[in-house]
Amino acid sequence: MLSLGHYTRIIPENETRAWDSTLKSLPYHKSYQQPHPPTGVAASSPQSGSIRMAGERGWIPMSSALLARPYLKGQWQLVEDGAQSAGRVADRSEWRIARDIFVGPTPAVARQRTIDNCVDILIL
Repeated sequence: MLSLGHYTRIIPENETRAWDSTLKSLPYHKSYQQPHPPTGVAASSPQSGSIRMAGERGWIPMSSALLARPYLKGQWQLVEDGAQSAGRVADRSEWRIARDIFVGPTPAVARQRTIDNCVDILIL
């Protein structure tokens, strides 16, 4: 079991502790390994505070497969805005974009499985 001592304090004592959309009060794990592996942050909403924070902190931004394609450009803009606010330059080659891929023994089978699964999801 983890104790709260395993988390890093993000906000100073004198600031508010209210949960807010800037994510400043959320606890994040502190890496004890130095140098630590790269940190990545996934986001699935168009105006994600998490992906902006990734830009601010130099973390790897990851856009979820749940995010519709038209919103990707806006998410990258948030990464750049976050990086700029912290005096950083966002590196687009670090950006990860997840997408669902359906695989089958043939393209026709994969396509049919996709259609069948989408229908099942809509019915449930």
